[in-house]
Amino acid sequence: MKCKVCNSELNEGQAFCPYCGTKVEAPVEQSAPAEVITINGEAPKSETTGADKCALIGFIVGIASLVCCCIGVPAGIVGIILSAKGLKSNRKGFAIPGLILSILAVIYGFSFWIGFAQGIVQGFAGGDFDMDYEFMSMIINNLPF
Repeated sequence: MKCKVCNSELNEGQAFCPYCGTKVEAPVEQSAPAEVITINGEAPKSETTGADKCALIGFIVGIASLVCCCIGVPAGIVGIILSAKGLKSNRKGFAIPGLILSILAVIYGFSFWIGFAQGIVQGFAGGDFDMDYEFMSMIINNLPF
């Protein structure tokens, strides 16, 4: 073994070079590369669990239900369920935003259908139907949650 600084010969077990005083570092043993086990000539693939798939699908459904407000409520509920299952996976980066988007889609979907119903009632009433405070409080007080 040789000193890195002065290139002089060193004895095994010396902590410092006797010529220049540099600390001697133990040589790093190189380990053999890990053996890759192949199945039919192919390396094994990482497993994707059902929860991983639920996280990704819940994220996609959350986006779709938010964009298409007319399907927001049922698709948002499906997105909430899938994203909640995906929280148990390694893909929480998809599950958490999917859950948030799905909840927003359900809220947005409810407001869309309330506005749609208001338009129908207004059309049948044939007059000016204002959505005042009392009407909104009646709707909010009758929600199941």
